[in-house]
Amino acid sequence: MGPGDPDTKTGTDKGLGPQDLLKFTNAPIQHNGPLLTSLNSDLTIDKSIGISFAGGGGLEFGLLDLSNNIIAAIDINGNGTFDQSDVSLDVQDNITEVNYNYATDTFTFIV
Repeated sequence: MGPGDPDTKTGTDKGLGPQDLLKFTNAPIQHNGPLLTSLNSDLTIDKSIGISFAGGGGLEFGLLDLSNNIIAAIDINGNGTFDQSDVSLDVQDNITEVNYNYATDTFTFIV
């Protein structure tokens, strides 16, 4: 299922939202190049329009707007573009950014 499929359900009440916490265990997640765990501080990741990840490279995290359907995605194949090889989680369509919390190694979603 995806944005072009007639059975796709999308909206401000579908997917991960402000009440949710996302955590990956022992995953070398990056954003715009560096590993998130090497930042030594929190990071706000803004929603971007389209299928491009900020820094390219493997395991790059992005909050992507695909035709008004918001997803949290990880660039598994490292080509810098969201495609079938990558991982995505549906996010409520009113989410505008994600906060990465360095102390807890978690993501929270912000309207």
